Amino acid sequence: MVIEDLNEDGFAELIFGQYRTFASSGGVYNTTSSISWGSAAGFTSVTSLPTYSLLTILTGDLDLDGRADLVFPADNSNGGYSAATSRVYYGGSSTPMYSTSDVQDLSSGGGASYAFLVGDTSW
Repeated sequence: MVIEDLNEDGFAELIFGQYRTFASSGGVYNTTSSISWGSAAGFTSVTSLPTYSLLTILTGDLDLDGRADLVFPADNSNGGYSAATSRVYYGGSSTPMYSTSDVQDLSSGGGASYAFLVGDTSW
């Protein structure tokens, strides 16, 4: 979980991530992460974002437009060291601030996606 004022309204948002869910047939790595939007009345709405095999949550202004972007680095596709898809959601100026229409997928093997995003070139 990350706590940050994404829309700069003075109220913190809660960003929740999920590594995988469990079903009767085993773990499912296609998951949904969410943002609970803060306001003077508390947390009043939720935005759901598809993610995949989540390792952590990173925030920053990657495209230098003045709005926070969300990075969801992925671990691997099925518990092994095969390709993984990390996701970058770019912050927009309209509501919802984050949507599947402004997302970039980054595919890589194993933990390479995460290492790239946090600047670790030792892998």
